Amino acid sequence: MKKTFLIFSLVSLLSSFGIVVFAYTGADENRANFLATEHIIMDHSDAPVQYRFDDKIIRQEMVSIALKIK
Repeated sequence: MKKTFLIFSLVSLLSSFGIVVFAYTGADENRANFLATEHIIMDHSDAPVQYRFDDKIIRQEMVSIALKIK
């Protein structure tokens, strides 16, 4: 019970500061850069945040990517 309270308190404290946690790694960025060099997705290697790893992909984007894969 004490551990649960500590974890809950820590999460509450960190969320109150508005700390952003990204759910992607450098490997994901490398994969996105590879897809960009193959002209499957737009190249954002100069600003990887613009790859929008945390956003959901819409159906139209998925179809566009699927049609570009050779």
